[in-house]
Amino acid sequence: MGVTALITAIIAILFGILPLIYTQLVGIVVGIIAVVLGIWGRKLSSDQGQPTGFAATGAILGLVAVVISAILYGTFIYSAGRVGDELVKKIGGEFQRSSERGGVEFRQAVERAIRRARVESRKPLQPPSKPGVKPKPSARPVPPRAKPVKPAKPAKRSASPPRGQPGSPAQKVKQPAPKR
Repeated sequence: MGVTALITAIIAILFGILPLIYTQLVGIVVGIIAVVLGIWGRKLSSDQGQPTGFAATGAILGLVAVVISAILYGTFIYSAGRVGDELVKKIGGEFQRSSERGGVEFRQAVERAIRRARVESRKPLQPPSKPGVKPKPSARPVPPRAKPVKPAKPAKRSASPPRGQPGSPAQKVKQPAPKR
């Protein structure tokens, strides 16, 4: 029972120090379980005349896990509340002002954009041009498509004997030059 309390307390400490959402609450609950198991294990061990070190260590570490988890959870909740309040002060007022005057303006801007898109969709497509510059008609006419080129016929073989036979270029050996 003492070893179980010790392992549970270590798990509670790990959950207590993890900076994730609600892991501190898990650390608190598991820490309380470790304290209960440690006290119960110490009582059983002392009744049986066995050492109580693991059980006592599990109970103490469980209590430490509960304290650490509670402090960190409170700190995280307080910090999140402060950050949320600041965001509401800065963004909330601006959002309210913009929604009061911006609702009508936004709707009008969307309607103008839709009308402009309908007009633009009816126009024929033209290449993009620079503002204020009229596009020049192309000076060169577009050439007609070229006819596909047929592949050349393979060259005919010469009358020389095939490689590897006597008289072929691969079989001819250079004669050494006469010595003088």
